[in-house]
Amino acid sequence: MAGTSKTKAPEQTFEEVRYLRNLSESRILVRARLTDNSEVEGIVEFYDVDFIRLTRDGQPNLFLYKHDIKYLYEVGSSESRTTERGDSASEITERTSPRPVR
Repeated sequence: MAGTSKTKAPEQTFEEVRYLRNLSESRILVRARLTDNSEVEGIVEFYDVDFIRLTRDGQPNLFLYKHDIKYLYEVGSSESRTTERGDSASEITERTSPRPVR
């Protein structure tokens, strides 16, 4: 295959920035699982290269370093998500959960 060259994937896609901007502008409630397996919940109010600020109701706001976050997800997103058949995630889990053998 002489003469063919594949382009290298970009080092940065900026999808993280786009996603965090959407969460912040839409004021979507998120939950962050931290590296110590604790979870915190709030609205992304501000983000930077190194940290995310979560605003919480009735509790102090948090500045979380990104390196301390395992993952971040929208609260309630799995319950409201539906399949092409129209089944919700909870209905699928109910149908596919293992049943005890008697």
